[in-house]
Amino acid sequence: MRKVFFSKRIAFYISVTVPVMFIIFVLLSLLGNEKLSFSKPGNYFIIKDKILSRSAQPSFLGFMFLRVNGVKSIINLREEEDDSEHGINFLGFNNYLNIKIKDYSVPTDDQIIAFLNFVTNPENQPVHVHCRSGKGRAGLMEVIYRYSVDGSPIRKSINLTRRHHKISDTQIEWLLQWASNKKPQWFSLRQNI
Repeated sequence: MRKVFFSKRIAFYISVTVPVMFIIFVLLSLLGNEKLSFSKPGNYFIIKDKILSRSAQPSFLGFMFLRVNGVKSIINLREEEDDSEHGINFLGFNNYLNIKIKDYSVPTDDQIIAFLNFVTNPENQPVHVHCRSGKGRAGLMEVIYRYSVDGSPIRKSINLTRRHHKISDTQIEWLLQWASNKKPQWFSLRQNI
């Protein structure tokens, strides 16, 4: 009698272990050469603690890293890709915003307002913003946030961003022109009226 119980237990473990191992094998093969841990997305940087971070396009493991580290909402600046294929709905992010900005270009005024409204909404925070490489478009939005919300002077905002990521000269020229008719912290001041 006891031998039969032991055999049933072994059969149960095998019936559970084999499918789990198969799923792990399939996931690992789909991930290619990704690290087998929650890995930070490339060019990951915290702009303002518990408010805003940025990076390159996260993989599934990158989105897991963000979620485990408390990120509630995602802003995708890529025109060419949607994040749904990376499982963001499955991971339980609160909100998602796709602001389609062509690589190496600049946002429209409507896109800036949408970005700032989303980031400054406490229900969305912390927010993570990304583009393809985590440099140009994400860097541009970092400068816009620092200037428009935190009130950092535009040149200081640009220099803070350029210390860790490159923004193109064209984008810098645009930022200087864009900020020339706005006061630092203009968005926060507008919100408090």
